[in-house]
Amino acid sequence: GSLFTPQQAGELVREYCRHQQLEGASSHSDKHIVLDTTLCDALYKGTIKKGEPWPTSIAKAQLQ
Repeated sequence: GSLFTPQQAGELVREYCRHQQLEGASSHSDKHIVLDTTLCDALYKGTIKKGEPWPTSIAKAQLQ
């Protein structure tokens, strides 16, 4: 089975973002979250092909 429900996983990510002060930490706006190395790996590791750029931010709406 899964370790977390989708709701629990989303809350965990939101709490991590608040703790690391990643919300609105870029020039994009308060509608985006800056992806640090840890969060980027957690969300995208295994999905980014070799040579492709890693995302640097994500819309908050995508984490809902």
